[in-house]
Amino acid sequence: GRGASPTPAKSAPQKNDRELRREVSNLERSIAKLDAEKKQANAALLAATDPAEAVRLHAEMSALAEKLSQAEERWLALQEDLGNAG
Repeated sequence: GRGASPTPAKSAPQKNDRELRREVSNLERSIAKLDAEKKQANAALLAATDPAEAVRLHAEMSALAEKLSQAEERWLALQEDLGNAG
């Protein structure tokens, strides 16, 4: 008999275009916010005279940069999904 062909486990259920676009705009807001926070932390770091404060700000900047790159990667992946969907 004809068994249903097994679907590869990694392909998640496809989001529709509207959901993808909503996530894209959420990410764009997050990216803008993280970018602004990173710029603020950088400015504070440049102005910091206390070594402990400088260390803290540097760590904060690193964390923000990490979040930012994750958000950007996700954004690029979504753009590809949208491109493939159309």
